Amino acid sequence: MGERDDCVTLQYPLRDTWLGSTEPHVTRPLQTLDTLKTVRVRQRRLDDYLADIGSRRLLIKIDTEGSQLRVLRGGLEILRQKHPLVIFESWPGSERGDLFELLRSIAFDVVALPWSPDAASQSLDLDAFLVSAANDFIAVPRFGFRGGHER
Repeated sequence: MGERDDCVTLQYPLRDTWLGSTEPHVTRPLQTLDTLKTVRVRQRRLDDYLADIGSRRLLIKIDTEGSQLRVLRGGLEILRQKHPLVIFESWPGSERGDLFELLRSIAFDVVALPWSPDAASQSLDLDAFLVSAANDFIAVPRFGFRGGHER
């Protein structure tokens, strides 16, 4: 998944295939640890699946080793229309500021995991998100989780 339909280069360590990424700043350091497999893959946008989702409930999990922001940019219509919960990974020092601003601009709050829908005031402000030692977060629609169902 990404910001646009495209053919992209995916690289992953032969021994740790789960650690694949399309982001050179992520894969470059991996070259020192293991031989990397390189393949060309089709990248699609989350929004390409909007018609297929229909009225079904929706939870999005993004663990893309560095391209979370581009995945979200490619899914803005799904986020705006379906208001899903979005579980995502964000490393300290990464594009956290841009992630936060994008989510805030479409009325999502960022909360560190674990999250409880019953607990109040869990959302992080920008400064708390930027300095958080956590890697795993959830974006929660500010006006309530619809899960793909219209109110």
